[in-house]
Amino acid sequence: MSQTTLDSDGNFATEAFQQQVRKFLNTTDVALKARELCRLDAYVEYLAQVEDPNDPAMMELWGSGLFEETIDILSTPMMDDMWGHVKLYRITLMILNDILLSPWIHNSQARALMKSRAAVILDEQGFVYGLPMGEESKPKFRELLLGLFGDLLTEFADDDLGDKLDGSVLLGLAFDYYFGITPPSQDDESAIGANIILLKYSRESFGGEPAPYLHDVLVQHGEKHIADRYIEIAENAGETQLLSSHSSWELLARLISAKPLQMRLLEDAKVHMSVMTNTWKEAYEDPDLSPKIARRVLIIITQMITEIEAPLRSSFVQDLVQTDLILLFGRALLAEQDIGHIRGIVKTLVTYCQLRSHAKSELARLEWIHVWRSLNSSRRSKTDTLQRRSLQAAMRFWLELGLEVLAITLDSYWTGSPNSSDFQACGWIKCPRFGDVWQSGQWDTPLLPSRCTACYRATYCSTVCQKL
Repeated sequence: MSQTTLDSDGNFATEAFQQQVRKFLNTTDVALKARELCRLDAYVEYLAQVEDPNDPAMMELWGSGLFEETIDILSTPMMDDMWGHVKLYRITLMILNDILLSPWIHNSQARALMKSRAAVILDEQGFVYGLPMGEESKPKFRELLLGLFGDLLTEFADDDLGDKLDGSVLLGLAFDYYFGITPPSQDDESAIGANIILLKYSRESFGGEPAPYLHDVLVQHGEKHIADRYIEIAENAGETQLLSSHSSWELLARLISAKPLQMRLLEDAKVHMSVMTNTWKEAYEDPDLSPKIARRVLIIITQMITEIEAPLRSSFVQDLVQTDLILLFGRALLAEQDIGHIRGIVKTLVTYCQLRSHAKSELARLEWIHVWRSLNSSRRSKTDTLQRRSLQAAMRFWLELGLEVLAITLDSYWTGSPNSSDFQACGWIKCPRFGDVWQSGQWDTPLLPSRCTACYRATYCSTVCQKL
């Protein structure tokens, strides 16, 4: 901390802090006000590290008027001296971001003030972001806004703050973050903020013409730049903080609402193939999150298929079948209303498998039983009544689908399958699951085995075992 807020022993200096805040509050010139605020940056950096709400630095904040002044600055339209205001806004955003990282965010008065002004701050600062800035200043300004509103959407999630904010402005910031001329930074706060915004406003742009935020980046940066950038970040989704696999589907769903981007992105199968691969990886790494990921991805893809032009739709479905998309159904914890939305895509995928060839028909049957096994195992492992009810509804639908589309039932499938009593959870002899077999219609292992598509007999619990 700077000497203006430290005493000779290196502790927080109340009197020095109050004196510096008074200088800041009493300064009316915009440029000078920015300079006086800069002299408090060491204080707020210290504040962001404070864990004790009774720390003297924390106790002094409310009575000083510093917090209220930062809110007033960000929610007040600029007058003259545009460049001075832009600099003051940027510094104030930095200060506010650090304050909100501290226990101060739990102060009831601070929360009430922040919540009441959040929409106005977004409107004013969204306007400022649209003004010409230097090549270095604009990305930094954008990332400060993403960090701030990512924190606010998380902190006020139970208060429906997101419904009071302009989602198009926030999505515009997120899209410019991913597709602007300056590549997105790996800064944790801005990346997390962009992901949160994508997920919060996940229903914004399906159907009709591309939303304004997508139109703006198309005009500014061009189709090829956006497609290339998406491919680059989607292939690494889940491995960096830029995008989770969940967010990459949200982003792809928006991009394909623009027909030129639809052509560029969906003709290249490696894009959605890699996204689906990352989705599987993320789902396996976090079993608790897996049902939510599976449910949302299925709903997104259902919406995407209605959006895709007919010539591309069949090839898109074909590519997704190759990634065993249908198995997501067995992982998703679905509400009964979800099943109606997803029924169409599942029928499309199963019918596609059935009609292509005898081999595809057999593969569809194997996938069908995999999903049934997954649903059954999940139901038996759940103790929550609502979760069990959801899975039971999904199982009823799945049995109906097997009979309607594939003309199979559990009994007829296993009776007609060769060596059904020898179906193993994993066929690699050194795997600890080797030897687990099908007994009385239930797998002994809770995992989801994969069937060899060449012989349809060997089973493996993972691609690792299959390659070995």
